[in-house]
Amino acid sequence: MEDDYENNNKSDYDIGDIVDSVHKVLQPSRPFVFFSNSGYEYILRRTLGSVEWNREVRQKWMNIQVMKLVDFDVYLYRFVKADAEADAAAEVAAGRNHILKPSKKRRRH
Repeated sequence: MEDDYENNNKSDYDIGDIVDSVHKVLQPSRPFVFFSNSGYEYILRRTLGSVEWNREVRQKWMNIQVMKLVDFDVYLYRFVKADAEADAAAEVAAGRNHILKPSKKRRRH
């Protein structure tokens, strides 16, 4: 029974655990980049808990970029660790709250 739980559900939490671990050791203003075949809404919900650029996300990450590499049918995720909570508070005061959506990138030949 426990093996079934780990096989079926643990993979849902692995990427979130990895991103949380990276956040703990990453220096402020430094990027963390990874690739995934999964759609951006799925990955962002698993890594951030939401697709919204909310206060909780801004406290941890100063910038998040999602790019679809069309030629490879894969998404590139780039998270940049926030410098301080003050940066997040400034964005909240400025009223910046948007949905994260991927941009499309094509490989140049």
